[in-house]
Amino acid sequence: MREAYEEKVEVVEEQKGFQLAQNYGKNLIEKVTEYGEWVREIVRDQDFDLIHAHDWMTFLAGLELKALYDKPLVLHIHSLTYDRQGPEARGWVYELERHAMNQADIVIPVSRYTASVITQYYGISPHKLSPVYNGIAPQEPYRTPKPFKERLVVFLGRITGQKGPEYFYQAAKKLLARDPNVRFVVAGKGDLIDPMIRQTAKDRLGDRIHFTGFMEPDRVTDMLSMADLYIMPSVSEPFGLSALEAAQMDVPCIISETSGVAEVLPHAIQVDYAKTDTMARMMYALLHAREWRHRITQGQQADLKHLTWTKSAKEVMRIYQQLFNPNSATRAAQPA
Repeated sequence: MREAYEEKVEVVEEQKGFQLAQNYGKNLIEKVTEYGEWVREIVRDQDFDLIHAHDWMTFLAGLELKALYDKPLVLHIHSLTYDRQGPEARGWVYELERHAMNQADIVIPVSRYTASVITQYYGISPHKLSPVYNGIAPQEPYRTPKPFKERLVVFLGRITGQKGPEYFYQAAKKLLARDPNVRFVVAGKGDLIDPMIRQTAKDRLGDRIHFTGFMEPDRVTDMLSMADLYIMPSVSEPFGLSALEAAQMDVPCIISETSGVAEVLPHAIQVDYAKTDTMARMMYALLHAREWRHRITQGQQADLKHLTWTKSAKEVMRIYQQLFNPNSATRAAQPA
């Protein structure tokens, strides 16, 4: 059966001109539309009971299948236009997200924070929402000696407005004014990386703030094994898996209050992303208070014990059961 399915995928790819291995290309919306047509052809003679779509790139495909086959549609929300553009977000993608969530039978946000955004800014009933947190694969912590004597603070993520790199930079400057024996690594790429590099050069901080660009997962883990502190000052973060990766490596974390990961990592330090004075004070304190650092890392390890992909998968399966038999399972907890 699998061989027959793969053969059909190859035939439809050739007929429709859609290649799974290709990147999105220059016209992302056109590619998303093509994907919807491609999926419709692939499942034409397939037997299935439910449609599960992840984020807006697959929502058109999910909506088409629901309209054609009248099957339950589950939408899994990992990120929204709101997260990238803020409360004033509008446009084709926003409208697709809103329409799809209205049409869906169940919406699975990755956090209660995202569920609250969906209710407040998209007008979706909270009764349709069943949050399921991400998990994390187990990783034994280890330490790698730094190639320099200064303490190391890490920012990890896309260098875009959503992730708050400008707030990180301002807090880093304030910390360096108080303690010059600190280095910062900004790992990732995005539209703000060039302006940040220019500002770093202008402020003559190139020997203290380093930009690595994109890093492969193994290199990220090695970098975290050298880190003394991790900071995630996101303006809007649906979850924030990188904070869990840092916590696994026994790195104390400072995370934004406006993040999903704050709900599952209560022992991390939570801050308002815009309060850079507070952020700088917290960084200084964590870098110099050994006993406090130890209490935080131990607490974070305890938090992680409750976060596994198996647990997340079981929650999703429970939601499926609820769709087909409302009396068989209780809906996942609603947002507060």
